[in-house]
Amino acid sequence: MQNNIIEEEFIMSPQNDYVFKRIFGDERNKDLLISFLNAVLVENISDVELLNTELKKEHMQDKYGILDIKAKTDLGIFVDVEIQVINTSTMPKRTLYYWAKMYTEQMAPGKIIEN
Repeated sequence: MQNNIIEEEFIMSPQNDYVFKRIFGDERNKDLLISFLNAVLVENISDVELLNTELKKEHMQDKYGILDIKAKTDLGIFVDVEIQVINTSTMPKRTLYYWAKMYTEQMAPGKIIEN
């Protein structure tokens, strides 16, 4: 009987990376991601395309990175949504690195990114 009580009370926290990704990074829950982005951003987003969360490595020695949620809005805006529960001194640098990788992935030879 004790096991049944524990199992019924166990709820995984959305602060867990796996749960967060299942809530906001699943095609079936795009409406939740859109609502979240509209609450946080100034833009009025009506749709998002979920993208591969792995950051491309150009060289063997490049840092490997996986984003929590990577999406492109119907307005053409690329978005990285991360959950960070613990404040670490490396977070600002990691955020800048993620942004830079996403920005350079959008670049094509001879083209200027306007957004």
